[in-house]
Amino acid sequence: MFVGVVPRNPADLSHNKITNHGVRLLSKIIGSKSVVMSLNLCDNQIHKDGGKYLGRALKRNDSLIDLNLRLNRLDDEGGRMLFEGLRNNSSVTYLNVCSNAMRGESAKALAVCLANPDSALVSLDMSGNRLNEGDAELIKDALQESVSLTALDLRANPDVPATSDALAEILRTTRRNELHQRKLAQEA
Repeated sequence: MFVGVVPRNPADLSHNKITNHGVRLLSKIIGSKSVVMSLNLCDNQIHKDGGKYLGRALKRNDSLIDLNLRLNRLDDEGGRMLFEGLRNNSSVTYLNVCSNAMRGESAKALAVCLANPDSALVSLDMSGNRLNEGDAELIKDALQESVSLTALDLRANPDVPATSDALAEILRTTRRNELHQRKLAQEA
């Protein structure tokens, strides 16, 4: 469930073979003076260097709300650099990084983001990556202090069994957060 404002000025650049070079140029545009609120870079042959460029841009960006990087190949290093850039970002609310071959280093960097009480992330899709049960445990532990994340998709990570205790606890935590956010909205 998505709660909040849907971005009005989406930039849909999906399926365009933008590659790392294009992301490098694009990351200059989405810097500190950007007004782009939604950016779809799905299926653009973006690899680890693209994750680095986007991570740098996210450190300075305060307008981007929705970022879709589904079906690229950030790999573990690119994912780590993306999440490091997201660490102190207070605007990105919806992030889709499914099917990017992310592993443990990405999970560690994500855990640091999620442990930040100022994190704006509400919905995160990390399905179809290469996370393992230890990565899910790390994410679960980071979520204990989170109140903003209401949806986290970790399906189709082959080394995280569907019966994992960590997944069950993540589901409970995101549900708790969703109820908390609803209560806050009703009180406002």
